[in-house]
Amino acid sequence: MLRLFAILVSIVAAKTSVAEDFLVRGDISSATLYAGVAEVERIVELDVPQGSHRLLVAIPGASNLAGLTFTTESEAEVGMPQPLVAVPITLGALDTPKQAIARGAVEDAVSQLRTAEDALARHDATVEAKELQIDYLRAIAGGSPDGASMPDD
Repeated sequence: MLRLFAILVSIVAAKTSVAEDFLVRGDISSATLYAGVAEVERIVELDVPQGSHRLLVAIPGASNLAGLTFTTESEAEVGMPQPLVAVPITLGALDTPKQAIARGAVEDAVSQLRTAEDALARHDATVEAKELQIDYLRAIAGGSPDGASMPDD
């Protein structure tokens, strides 16, 4: 089971507008390992309109968020990060373009497989019905102890 943690960051720009949520991936761009700790850098590039917004940065598997800081190259102010747990994220919302293409291909393949399985089940049912018809006709035609005899008319 994939657990996603989202970090909520308030970005305040010069003018106030209606708050909008921006959900983005927090992919690792670099990491430096030290004795017992690691410094991990994640770069998120995002254009946001002026106003107050929430930036939701999904960080898969994050468990220790101590020392988490956010900086910006613009003049926007970055608020205190707040961890959010169990935020519902729509399947595929964080896909890269390549992942979205792959997801689409898998969904198409699954759909084609289900169509083929449905067709196979229909053909199996047709074959079974024909076998029952043949067995019935053999029983009538044979008049054997296991079968029915022809009526006397």
